[in-house]
Amino acid sequence: TPGPGLEVVAVEDGHYFVARTPDATMSWCLDTEPLDQHSCRLISRWRTQWLVTPANAAWIALSDPSSFVTEWRMLLGIKARAEQATQPGPFHRR
Repeated sequence: TPGPGLEVVAVEDGHYFVARTPDATMSWCLDTEPLDQHSCRLISRWRTQWLVTPANAAWIALSDPSSFVTEWRMLLGIKARAEQATQPGPFHRR
């Protein structure tokens, strides 16, 4: 991202990571929660401290829905790749 970007501030291997901007006005967490022995749920959370002014209200109104769609598609892509990785390949022995 332009500027300083995000820095990873917390990680638990196989469970979650948290990244945030240096001024802590924005953070992102990806977390996996087990559902059963063979599956889990991937949860993504963005938090932003918007300074709502007349000048940036339109930007907030336009960017929030587009961010949702972008993140939703990203999560679907991760899901598809994870499910594909669990399928036996062409050289898998039975």
